[in-house]
Amino acid sequence: MSVVLALSDGEIYLYDKEFKEAGVLNGNILAAKWSPNEEYYAVACDNGMLYLFTPQFDELYEVPIDDGDMTADGDTTID
Repeated sequence: MSVVLALSDGEIYLYDKEFKEAGVLNGNILAAKWSPNEEYYAVACDNGMLYLFTPQFDELYEVPIDDGDMTADGDTTID
């Protein structure tokens, strides 16, 4: 078992007796979480992208995050 250290500036490190760099993402990390079965590691960045990795940090997916109509600006009233 190893530990993941995800820094807000996009750097990701694995620790298994020593730290080693797993990768650097283009964007600041907003959230990161393992799936319940620890088969996938998901990372959301402020560049509007969602990344999905394997436990060995092979990238499976890189997709844009689309919040659709969930965003409201300051002039919008939500009923």
